[in-house]
Amino acid sequence: MSSKPLLLAIWIAAIFSASETFGQESSLFNRAPQQMASPDGLTLRNSSWTYAPPQTARVLKLHDIVSIRVDELSRGMAEGTTSSRKNGVYDALLRSWVVLNGIRQAELTPQTLGDPRIQGQTNQLYRADSDLETRESLAFNIAAEVVDIRPNGVVLLEARKSIKLNDNVFETTLTGFCRSDDIGPDNVVLSRDLLDLNIDKQDRGQVRNGYRQGWFSRWLSELTPF
Repeated sequence: MSSKPLLLAIWIAAIFSASETFGQESSLFNRAPQQMASPDGLTLRNSSWTYAPPQTARVLKLHDIVSIRVDELSRGMAEGTTSSRKNGVYDALLRSWVVLNGIRQAELTPQTLGDPRIQGQTNQLYRADSDLETRESLAFNIAAEVVDIRPNGVVLLEARKSIKLNDNVFETTLTGFCRSDDIGPDNVVLSRDLLDLNIDKQDRGQVRNGYRQGWFSRWLSELTPF
């Protein structure tokens, strides 16, 4: 028998034995946590293709720019029924009257035409049914400036945007407080995380004039005489 096949078989057996031993020693279940680091310096940072290093915490400063994503949705429903009814009957009769006789003396005087009398009856009925359903939504992005940083890390943001299209002007202002941690790594904070949020959106021009109510109609609707 030739020695080459024998040497080849011994060499293959040695390779499988070494790989099995290395696999058992390198198993995560058989190694203690303090021995998981490779002795040759391999770490998760330099050996993994999908490793993403943690982002360093950002330190905000005054006049920094932060993006605010406004997404507000409100919905309200109300139902009301009112009913009232009033009935009244009154009867008044003046049986006597006084007359001044001089400066300090007063005496009864007869009613020559009879005792005056007032009679009446009132009947009032009022009923009202009302249903109200409102839906409002507001979604846009706006850049804000850090105008104040409190000692506890609370940040005051202020933003203003003005857009002019031909004769129409659209202005939006926003103020609110948030925590520094609420600002994400992408430098974006959501409007729902802002405290004392105040959004004021105004428009002027031909578009506004087309649906704006006149002053007399506004006064009449607020007065509601009927």
